[in-house]
Order: sequence, then structure tokens, then C-alpha cells
Amino acid sequence: MGGALQAVSSEVRLLEGSMDALGMRTHLAEGAQRSLDIQYYILHDGLTTRMLIQSILDAADRGVRVRMLLDDMTSYGQDARIAALSCHDNVEVRLFNPLESGRRLAFTRFVVFVARIQRLHRRMHNKLWIADGALAITGGRNLGDEYYGASSEMNFSDLDLLVRGPLVDQMQASFELYWNSPFVQPISRFRLFVPSIEEHRLWRLRVRDRLKTAMREREDYVSSLRQWQKDGCGQRLLESMQQLQASLLVDSPEKIGTPDPPAVEELVFAPLIERVKAVKKQLTLVSAYFVPGELGMELLSDLTARGVRVRVLTNSLAATDLPLVHGGYTLYRQALLEAGVELHEMRATPNAAGRWRWRWPWRGKVSLHSKTIIFDDDSAFVGSFNMDPRSAFWNTEIGVLMDSPLLAAQLAQLAEQAMLPEISYRLQLSEKKRVQWQFQGPRGLQVRRIEQGSLWRRLMAWFSARMAPEGWL
Repeated sequence: MGGALQAVSSEVRLLEGSMDALGMRTHLAEGAQRSLDIQYYILHDGLTTRMLIQSILDAADRGVRVRMLLDDMTSYGQDARIAALSCHDNVEVRLFNPLESGRRLAFTRFVVFVARIQRLHRRMHNKLWIADGALAITGGRNLGDEYYGASSEMNFSDLDLLVRGPLVDQMQASFELYWNSPFVQPISRFRLFVPSIEEHRLWRLRVRDRLKTAMREREDYVSSLRQWQKDGCGQRLLESMQQLQASLLVDSPEKIGTPDPPAVEELVFAPLIERVKAVKKQLTLVSAYFVPGELGMELLSDLTARGVRVRVLTNSLAATDLPLVHGGYTLYRQALLEAGVELHEMRATPNAAGRWRWRWPWRGKVSLHSKTIIFDDDSAFVGSFNMDPRSAFWNTEIGVLMDSPLLAAQLAQLAEQAMLPEISYRLQLSEKKRVQWQFQGPRGLQVRRIEQGSLWRRLMAWFSARMAPEGWL
């Protein structure tokens, strides 16, 4: 398995808002009768994760078989919790591409990571939440407060897809392939302790206590979720799905086992390249991290030379959570603008008057995290794939390519809302060919001549642009 699978007729629904994304995951867990298969790159502690873990444990108590496959990159400090979770008779947790030694201390983890960097820098970036093999959620969101509008520091604007039909069968097959991959190990191999029945019972009590504490601290958020559930929003989302032709694009887990980048035709982005080449009128790219490389520059330049309108939305330096990747992007900005590509960069703090449906009312800073491509006005891609070398060649990815004028129009509208000058910068070149940032300010349209961002962010981006190997960004 790798690249695009056969197109099938299935039902799909966009999950735009954070509350829909969180609520639908809990709804699927609460309705599961036989199985929950969960695959994620990041699992961060917090209110929303505690809610989801509680819904998973409740399902396991009902006899639902739960399998969780987590990438090991962000597991530091989590071994004991994950091990306790997997002690439930109906829960099994496995880790993808795990660090097999030096796990206890940050220093030893770092040393082992550097010693085996050729293998360990390659991660599983896939996101899947499958209930009973019948309903699934995939897209850009991981598990953590920042993905569901519940963080006080930074929140991501993101997109997921709710899926029903034969496409879920393909997603289930993908999960099975990863679950049984030689690059996967059960958490039991790395347990810091083996809880007794009594210790497991005490852990369950602590889970409930910590959840209650977090819920008291965020009564406003919890109240909104309860209202969402009371209003029957989960069932309404299921009733408003649209039928369309769709293909699952998924990398094989074997992608991380090759010493060199795999052949392009075996990768998730191969079918996307063919769709890009076939665009006739307009291409819209939305990517949290955008490093086009020589191939991307050639593709986009060819489109604009044919008169195709090309728009790109990514993060500004102040908004991104990865300034190092932003540094790689800055190397291409001037050339992209000169080629006629329209560049937009999301601002860290949108104008209070800006209204757009891609976000639940945020607290703290805003960062773009979605990964979407809209081809003309008839098809689109949504998934975990960022438009950068890391997603293309090193990490494993998943996404859905859909033929639907209606869905393409919905995504185009969301992208246009996010590109509004109240929310994002529109980049332009000065007479001296220097990049400038146009935005809507208190006095109307204004222009920045210096990129906004802290000194630390500037230094990281500067270092990356000059020192870091682009292929690893």
C-alpha cells in the first residue's frame, strides 16, 4: 500500500470548527459497539485529551476493543500513563518507530536520537479515528488542547473530514498495515512499571479526578461541549454528509525503512502533482508549513505562466509554531511573488472583528495547521500532508482526494475567509523587489516593511535559511 487507492463512492462531511471536531470524536467513542482504532502523531495532556481518554475508557468498559497507535516522538514523560492505559483488558497501545533505549531521561533520549537520526527523524504523521470500521475522522488535528480551541497559549485553525462508506474500509486496511508493521512495538516493551490491579484502579480514580479539576477550570468550554451534545449536533453532522467520489492517499509504513527517499510514484504527493499539472483556472494551497523546493517552484511557475491563478496560505513568522521551517520558506518568497503566485500569511492574532468559521472562539495566539488543496472548482484534498520536504519524503502521511464541486466551493470559501486582510497578510514586492506585508489595521490597509516576529524567532528562521538542510525541514 502506498500512494492513491482506488476511488470509491462514500459520504463525507467537513469538520471545520473545533467543537465539531472534539464533539464528533466523543460521539463516535460513545456510540462504538465493537472497536475503536486510533492513530495519531501527537498526544498532549490537557482538558480535551482527558475527555477523549475518558470516553475511550468508558467504551473499553462496555467491551469495545480499543487499539491506539501513537508516534513515539512526543512520548517523553508519558510512558507510565500510556502503560497504565494499556493495562485495561480491552485496550492495547503500540508505538511507531520507538526509541528503544535511553527513554528515562531527556538527555539520554537526545543522545540516542542523534546517534540514530537517520531513522528516528522519520515519523508517523497520520491521523485516524475509526469507530466500528464504519465511521472515521481524518485530517490535520492531533490530540491536544491546541487542536480544539482549548489552549490559553496557542490554538490551531484546522480541518478534519468525517467519513462513512467504502473509504472507511480503506482507512481500516491502512490502520491494520501500520498496526502490524515491523516498525511498531507494544508499549509493554517499554513499561517503567507493571501496575497491579489495585494500582490500575487508583490510576482510573486519578484520571477522573484530574478530568474533574480540568473541567472546573474551564467551565465555559465544558458548557459549550455539553450544549453541543444536548443539541444533537453529532447526529446532525451524520445526517448532513454528502456523497462523492474519493480516493484515500496514504504512505506505506515502509517509507521510513529506506535509507534514501522512496520513488515519487510511491508517495502520497504523487497523485497531487498530477492534479496540480491538470489545473486549468485556479489552484489554492493551504499549508501550515510551506517549503516548495525546486519541484514545487517549477510546478507553480508553469501554472502561472499558463495564466492559472495560484494562491498560497501559510503561517507568518509570528504565527508559526516552527520558525525553523519558516526559514526554509523565506528562501522562495521573492521568487514565488515574481512568478505571479499570490502569497498570504496568517497573522498571529486576528482582528477582533474578523469572523471566519475555521475557528472556535480562540484564547491566546492563532496558528494555521490545516493542509488543503483546491483544484479549480471541482476537486480538493484534505489530510495530514504539509507542502514541504518532510511530509513529501520522510514522514508518513494520509489524506483524501475528493471529486466534488460543492466541497471544493466550501473549502474555497473557508480559504478566502482566512485570507482576508483582517486575518492574514497579503505579500507584495516593493519597487526594489523587497517583500512587504499588507494587512488591515486600525487606519485601513497598512504595509509592513519588516517581518513581524520576536528576535528569537528571527534568529531561528535566519539560521534555518542558511544552515539547515532543506530536505529535512
